[in-house]
Amino acid sequence: MEMVKDYYVEYIRAKQRFTKASKLQTEEVSKLNARLQYYQRENYALRSQLRKFRAMEAANDYEGVLDNSCQVCDITIEDLTGRSRQRHLVLARHICFYILRNQFNMSLKKIAKVFHRDHASVIHGIKQMDYMLDTPKLHKSELKLYESIKGI
Repeated sequence: MEMVKDYYVEYIRAKQRFTKASKLQTEEVSKLNARLQYYQRENYALRSQLRKFRAMEAANDYEGVLDNSCQVCDITIEDLTGRSRQRHLVLARHICFYILRNQFNMSLKKIAKVFHRDHASVIHGIKQMDYMLDTPKLHKSELKLYESIKGI
């Protein structure tokens, strides 16, 4: 009987140690979760500030891209942002879409607003430029135009 009592006492002590350890683990886990949430909030705040900064930077520079493309293609801003579907104008627009999206991180909505289009047209233009850049042998003249607009 004494032996059973000793085992029972030992069992109670082990259970108490386990409970104490699990409480400490729970406290540690909750502290780590709180730190993780803090870092996630900080990361979100920094990312939103970076987006605002990039948007301000893009807002100041996108006119330069439009001017450069008009100068290289020998067209006017009205032609570039107009409704004409002549091939050389469409190509100039697509190049501008691509540059504004990939180099200036402008949103699709903002690019569409500048060119009086909807965002689907901007997506289509960017995809067309991706295709042209992926197949350089087929689109040599378009790529030369892209490089000259991008390079100015």
